[in-house]
Amino acid sequence: MQLAMSTERETRHANDVVTLSVGGKEFATYFGTLANSRSPYFEYMFQVDRFSGRILINSSNIILDRQDRVFVDRDGELFSHVLNFFRDGKRAVLPEDTNILRRLVREAEFFNLPSLVAILEERLNEEDKRAEEREIKLETVESTLQKISQQLYVSSFRRDLRDNAS
Repeated sequence: MQLAMSTERETRHANDVVTLSVGGKEFATYFGTLANSRSPYFEYMFQVDRFSGRILINSSNIILDRQDRVFVDRDGELFSHVLNFFRDGKRAVLPEDTNILRRLVREAEFFNLPSLVAILEERLNEEDKRAEEREIKLETVESTLQKISQQLYVSSFRRDLRDNAS
């Protein structure tokens, strides 16, 4: 993909492929995916022309790397999830790891994706509730085990007293 770095606006078909370099990782997607992402970050670079439906390329807003890929200075591992969200919306499969989800919130904020932030925060809240429930269950089990242990000790002590008394 060769983007001319001029003040003129180049146009592309929505189904033309664009290559991104994000955090050292390469991603390929359609220009239309980025232009329709509802992310001001990418809408600043790629816009859908209302009349023709073609993608307007704002070349002056794009930084290219040495291989002529659109350079994005973010975490490539996390960006894969952002790109999946662009493609699949609310149906995108998100990681289970809460640490990754927390970091992904920051990426969603950077790309100004409030709907993704809301989904991630909801998932994190659900996970926090599950963690609390697990903690409560664990405390209940520990308490029960402590009571059983005490009862066994008392029973053993009484048995020893009876045996010594006889």
